[in-house]
Amino acid sequence: MLRRYDWHRDRYGPPEEIAPPPVLIVEGVGSAWAGSPAAYRIWIDAPRELRRARAIDRDGLEYADAWDRWSARETAFFAEDGTRARADLLVDGTAPLPHY
Repeated sequence: MLRRYDWHRDRYGPPEEIAPPPVLIVEGVGSAWAGSPAAYRIWIDAPRELRRARAIDRDGLEYADAWDRWSARETAFFAEDGTRARADLLVDGTAPLPHY
């Protein structure tokens, strides 16, 4: 069961059922947490200010305060969980790539 989060409406959408594929790639803050059944974890790293600038560019300045609050919770979660240390692959996320 999947519930997509609608950032513009600030709520979860309706539950959706998806057929289990042979390989499933899950992206997001909680996708590699300690209790996750992930078989392979990728950590993409970039400085906080660069990530913030990209988020504001993508979502608009009206989301800046929300991003700052979310980023603080994310940082605390990763520190407590040790998520980065369990990564199978570390990727430099500073390359300038377009968002879609």
